[in-house]
Amino acid sequence: MPTYLSSPLLLASQNTTIQSLNPLVSNENKSRQEALIAQGFVSIGQMTESHLDLTTIDRQAVQHRIDERQRDNITISTYSALMATPDIDEKLFDLVARVVADAPFAGEKTQLDASTFKSRVIDNPAFPDEGFFLATHNDALIGMSSLLIRGGFLYSHLTGVQDIFRGHGIATILKWHTIAYGIDHGYDVLRTLNDTQNQAILRLNERLGFQPHSIWTRYARPS
Repeated sequence: MPTYLSSPLLLASQNTTIQSLNPLVSNENKSRQEALIAQGFVSIGQMTESHLDLTTIDRQAVQHRIDERQRDNITISTYSALMATPDIDEKLFDLVARVVADAPFAGEKTQLDASTFKSRVIDNPAFPDEGFFLATHNDALIGMSSLLIRGGFLYSHLTGVQDIFRGHGIATILKWHTIAYGIDHGYDVLRTLNDTQNQAILRLNERLGFQPHSIWTRYARPS
């Protein structure tokens, strides 16, 4: 099953020029937006950048949240802990493909094959192995939440759960693990960027305490 690059953070992590695909520009950068429009680009959607102030969060309270949301037969591990598991990279690729395929998103999703996914994501040091959280059920990968370190900042990158396991708080516990990672590694802020069409993840972020910071507009050149 192919997977796709739908996140501008993922694109940025590969040193890929976002502007060469679907330019993503802060609404505060009016000159850049006007330049794109003059070149024939049109707006195709928006993304919300949100920040979580980690300095205001008690680490013990985070651990309590993690413990109280633990589900029977569901284990949260890191990629680092599971990297020796047979076929783990293939299973992760398949999971991400399933998660991304039905995620609300405005714009083109650039298809990846398994080898490219491994080189650009799994083997990319911008995605720390200890910050790549995986949910398993009876040894099957059913959910994930990854962190990206970019420009010295920590981003909550991609969070998702297989559709048949949704509605049980798995995404929430995965996100709490990413918050704990941020606190444990001395970050003051956890950032994230989400398509405004993805109301489910925006609501989850709001419940976790993320605050809207800025709006970004995605552009495309009509074919």
